[in-house]
Amino acid sequence: MFEKIDKNSTDEIIHGLKILQIFNIQACNSEYLFETLDNIVSQAILLSNAKTGIIYLLDKDGKSIIDKFTPDFDKHTEPRLDDEDGITRSVFN
Repeated sequence: MFEKIDKNSTDEIIHGLKILQIFNIQACNSEYLFETLDNIVSQAILLSNAKTGIIYLLDKDGKSIIDKFTPDFDKHTEPRLDDEDGITRSVFN
């Protein structure tokens, strides 16, 4: 039922939890919001062994992008938020 977790996996879990703790503290202080979102993307890419990642900061209605956070600005196309019934709006909301 339970798999044995090796030392490397345990170290990765602990590292991930420490990162989440730092993000939580930073996110509580809106002064560091943009820096926190940049850090979340960077660390998520490292933890998941992904090639890239992005977070979109949307307005209250979820119809416009206020900002985006990614180390690869040129690799990501803008999401199509204009269609209220579209899959992008469904995922984002």
